[in-house]
Amino acid sequence: MKIVIYLCLFMFLSDADDKIVNSDDLEGPNVCKRVVTENITVIVTEMVPYQETKIEWCASVPPRCRKTVIKLKAVNKTEVLEKTRTIQECCNEYEIKQGTNLCILKRANQDEVPLNKLCNAGWTGEFCHEPCSDGLWGVNCKNICKCQNKSKCRKYDGRCLCEFGFTGDFCEQKCPNPFYGNDCTETCNCPNVSNFQCHHVYGCRCTDGFRGLSCEELDEQK
Repeated sequence: MKIVIYLCLFMFLSDADDKIVNSDDLEGPNVCKRVVTENITVIVTEMVPYQETKIEWCASVPPRCRKTVIKLKAVNKTEVLEKTRTIQECCNEYEIKQGTNLCILKRANQDEVPLNKLCNAGWTGEFCHEPCSDGLWGVNCKNICKCQNKSKCRKYDGRCLCEFGFTGDFCEQKCPNPFYGNDCTETCNCPNVSNFQCHHVYGCRCTDGFRGLSCEELDEQK
């Protein structure tokens, strides 16, 4: 009988998981994922049985008897485990642009880019490695955002990302009472007095002309 205790397995597997490439490491089009298999060496402790003979006092003549017992001893050894992980890399014929996390055509292929090449939605530039400027979106960044109240649109589909306190397709509406905040998901729980109001951005606040924790003080500056 033997018992195997994996002393370092968890540590090694945790380290391996930390090496998985985060999806934020590479951005933009032309980024591919690939599953790779790696061998990880771990140290294990195996409890190996062995016999030990000793002399004990006993009721015989002479009163000394030989006794054999089975014990276990720890033996360290290494094992190789197979671990898979997902990595990100530039797709075929693309390479990382120096100093960035964007994939562009390899220099040997840049002369082959057709002049009428269409970039993926949200990207522009000679080699489709530049994101659309603020206020523009879509294929080759030809569309203009229609978002209001300082809100921005997603560069690949034009969907408005509303600032706190606004909602609607174009962020044209304030959060309806009693809601406020990001995507109007927060609910005001203001005291039931007339000096409080639910602000569409900040939540419960004093009405104009009042201040203080209970909104009972007159604001002379108003």
